[in-house]
Amino acid sequence: MALLRDKGDKLVKAMQDFASSESGTLKSGLEGLAECLTAIENCQQVKIDRIEAKVVKPLLEYDGLCRRAKEELHTSHDVREKEVDKQRSLERVRIRDPTNRRRLAQYDTELQKLKIQRLRASKTAEEYIEAFERKRTQEMKSVLGEYVYANMAYHAKALELFTVGFQHIQSMNEDEVIELFHRGFNPRKQSNRDQGQNEGDSGTLTRRSPSPPGI
Repeated sequence: MALLRDKGDKLVKAMQDFASSESGTLKSGLEGLAECLTAIENCQQVKIDRIEAKVVKPLLEYDGLCRRAKEELHTSHDVREKEVDKQRSLERVRIRDPTNRRRLAQYDTELQKLKIQRLRASKTAEEYIEAFERKRTQEMKSVLGEYVYANMAYHAKALELFTVGFQHIQSMNEDEVIELFHRGFNPRKQSNRDQGQNEGDSGTLTRRSPSPPGI
C-alpha cells in the first residue's frame, strides 16, 4: 500500500508540475484534478488506518485467546487420562489382591478425587470454550463489518471525488488552448488583430452616433 501511495503522489506531483507551465482552463483543470487525486489518496490512507486498528489488531489478539482455549482443553484431557489410568490400576488391584482392603480403599479415594477434578476441569473448559465461541462469533461479525464499512466509505467518497475530477477534465477547453497557443506563437499578429477589432468597434460607434442638433 505504501508503494501504491508513492505512485499516486508521483502522479499528482507530475500533474502539478505540468499545470504550472500551462494557463487558462487547462491549468485550472489540471490543478483541480490533482487536488481530487490527493484527496482520494488521503481517503485511502484513512481506510488503511481504520482497517489496521479495527480489523488487523483484533485478529492478531486471537493468537493468545486460541492458546488459552487449547490449554483449557489439554488440562481437561490430562485429568481425564489420569482418571482412566487410576481406574485401570484399581481394577488390577481388585484382580490381583482382592483382600487388600486398605489398598483398594486408597485407590478408590484417589479415583473419586480424580473424578471430581475431571468434572471441574470439564465444566471449566466447557464454559471457557462456550464463551470463546460466543466472543469469536461476535467479534468476527464486528471485524468483518468494520472491513466492509471502511471500504464502502472509501469507495463512496472516492466516487464523489472522481466525479469532481472528471468535471475538471471536461472543463479543459481545447479551443482556448489553441487560441492561447496562437497568441504565444505570433503575438504581433494577435496584437494587429486586436487593434483592428478595436478600430472596427470604434468606427461602428462613430457611424451609429446621432448628428448634433441644427446641422
